[in-house]
Amino acid sequence: MTGESKAIYRKKGDNVLAMTVIITGKIFIEVSKKHEETVAFEITRILNKTVDTKSQMQIKSEVLSHNLIFPTALFSVASLPFFGITRSAAILNSIPADMGATVTAIGIMNYLNESSQYGILIKDGRTLDLIGKIDCIVFDKTGTLTHNNPVINKIHSFGIMEENQLLCYAASAESKQTHPIALSIINEAKNRRIDALEAREIKYFIGYGISCEINNNSFLIGSLNFMKKNSIFIPPELGIEEITKNNANTFVFISLNNKLSGVIEIHPTLRPESKKLIKKLNERGLSLYLISGDQEKSTREIASTLGIKNYFSETLPSGKSEIIKRLQSNGHRVCYIGDGINDSLAMKVSNVSISLKGASTVATDTAQIVLMNENLLSIDYLFDISSSYEEKMRVVFKCIYTFPLLGIAGVVFFKFGSLFALIMNNIGYISGLYNTILPIKKDKKIE
Repeated sequence: MTGESKAIYRKKGDNVLAMTVIITGKIFIEVSKKHEETVAFEITRILNKTVDTKSQMQIKSEVLSHNLIFPTALFSVASLPFFGITRSAAILNSIPADMGATVTAIGIMNYLNESSQYGILIKDGRTLDLIGKIDCIVFDKTGTLTHNNPVINKIHSFGIMEENQLLCYAASAESKQTHPIALSIINEAKNRRIDALEAREIKYFIGYGISCEINNNSFLIGSLNFMKKNSIFIPPELGIEEITKNNANTFVFISLNNKLSGVIEIHPTLRPESKKLIKKLNERGLSLYLISGDQEKSTREIASTLGIKNYFSETLPSGKSEIIKRLQSNGHRVCYIGDGINDSLAMKVSNVSISLKGASTVATDTAQIVLMNENLLSIDYLFDISSSYEEKMRVVFKCIYTFPLLGIAGVVFFKFGSLFALIMNNIGYISGLYNTILPIKKDKKIE
């Protein structure tokens, strides 16, 4: 069974699932199931059950409890000739059984609820264990550290079309896309009150751009590499390649009937909390990396501005996952933060993956954590809450297993009976439960 987001072809008569993302072509659908009967509904239901998967703390507690059963039972039987049936039974009753698993499950629910109060959706308890082990964070640039809505800085026209015409065709081609670059083009067209035209035969090439037909003309809209890949001639006298290499902005190229017609220059805007987050994470001693599909100059400037020492530019979607695997092979435990379909492969191979509300459906479905508050400072808070969780679980473990051992000691050395062992067992359980449900200490708040 696999859930990888790999493109597959469909023909007339084939079945498609709800939530299917159409990358290229067009589709006409006949609905055959009600909402409650669809796979999408079932997936949503499963995702809402955030504590179905066991954390390492739960597993550790279960293993420890089960490992104690045999030696305790053996000791109880062996002590029968010396202590009598009452005291031997008292020893047997001191086994903590599954108390640890029960209490840790309640503890996880407490922390998941606490996180939700801050607008952080953690999908399962295992993630709380994993966060504390992370030593490397990789950020996708566009839509994550930069704002969801970059702004158009300038439109360069090289042909017969004027600025508004170029913007109209670009917005028409991008009208069905949700990537931040596409949204900036669409929003600029709306601000200029330019109506989008009908685009046909739309094909989306992940990491490169879009091809389509508008008014019987063929258009290519995308990166410089996309133009080169389609053999679009870039006149040297325009100095385009030199401009793009020495400029931190993003450039969207537009080709009309296989001839370069213009370039839209887009200026990335950093999220207001990005610098503060990077400073906090650097103070924690974490290794930070920035990944972008943009030119080296643009990526370097953003990384330098934020204080991130390591970066990768001109990276395709498959390249992002390879970078994650490379870091993991070097001994790093990696947290990847992204928001687009381009990031889904990298998210799948990361130890922990984080996305933001409003990101692509593939990204939010793949991510283990979704920042519903869209505040990047929540990432720093996650490390605090994970540390608090581990500390509290250590206290809970001591309560659950120390008091039963004291009960056994009382039976062996002070000749106490079953009532004493039962009381000590319950004290351990109640004290562990009490510590679990205590309000979480808030040393820091998300600013």
